[in-house]
Amino acid sequence: MRVLFISHQANRSGAPYALFQELEALQHGSDIQPIVMLLEGGAIKKDFQKSYPTVGWHDMILRIIIKCRLERLFLKYYSIDCIYCNSIVSLDVGLILKKNSNIPLILHVHESESYLNSYARSKNYLCDVDSFITVSGLCKNILIEKYGVSPDKVYIQYPFSPWVMNVIENNIEGISGEKKAELTIGTICNGTWPKAPELITLVADLFYKKFPHIKCKFMVVGISKESDTYYHIEYDLEKMHLQDKVTLAGQVNDPLDCYSQFDVLLLHSREESFSLVAEEAAVMGKPIVGFEGATGAAEWIKDECGILVPYMDLNALAEALYKLCSNDQLRMELGKNAKRKMVNIYKEEAQMKNVISALHSVVHLH
Repeated sequence: MRVLFISHQANRSGAPYALFQELEALQHGSDIQPIVMLLEGGAIKKDFQKSYPTVGWHDMILRIIIKCRLERLFLKYYSIDCIYCNSIVSLDVGLILKKNSNIPLILHVHESESYLNSYARSKNYLCDVDSFITVSGLCKNILIEKYGVSPDKVYIQYPFSPWVMNVIENNIEGISGEKKAELTIGTICNGTWPKAPELITLVADLFYKKFPHIKCKFMVVGISKESDTYYHIEYDLEKMHLQDKVTLAGQVNDPLDCYSQFDVLLLHSREESFSLVAEEAAVMGKPIVGFEGATGAAEWIKDECGILVPYMDLNALAEALYKLCSNDQLRMELGKNAKRKMVNIYKEEAQMKNVISALHSVVHLH
């Protein structure tokens, strides 16, 4: 089966990198023959080109074909059996190629609700999609309830982090049995609205007011030091007199450097379709504290890999952090559960069963 995979970018993060990992997994034990279309370039463009037949949306010949409305000529040349849009950002191009052809179209939804709302301008925008793949039950429910997608058209495939796979394959340990004089509550945040960076200072302030004698510090990773968000958090920390208790580490190249320092992960996002950060913390044996119903990761965190509290209940969030930081046995137990859960998830999801099922189902129907 020849499938055209459309990626909006070729960056070493998010949906494009997840696609690259997905394609590598599909090479083992499936009949999928990928052709990749990149709408824009990026750091892993050469990796795509080295591994798969790759075309650029803005390549001269393709631009001429599209301008002359010869999309079917392009699809026929590559003998495409299915079009696979790797994010809703690439759906416009997928719909252009599907128009005037009978080739089925799959949309892989990585986006959370607010991003979907930005790109899916109406329910009708998704009506020509034959099947959907998404990253969590949370996202599946959004497609069903907000956009009227039939439940039997939606398949769930948890995303891959190559870093998590490396930790599992090399059996890297992230849990230390040593007694620490001071614990670290870590968070990784890119500073965007869905990640709710404004909650960092509020939670830290509540935490220290409720538990002034606790020997803990906060570490914030991932926010660029040149960004407005970094300045705003730094400003609040100074006004709250918390600059000695909350470290702003900026952006880092290797996640191992920060996860090895964390004892608990604070997942304060207001919404995330899944959360690769949660996966990465879990495989390093770190328990997670976050909001119920805010992320796809909440579906596997529950009470065995961490503690979930009601949405935006900051008092409950601070108390959950204290519960884990003040109870070494509970913290270690939930951390070990988290690692075991992630190993099991990756063992199952690496087989790509749902992606393969989605592809075969739409092709056979056509």
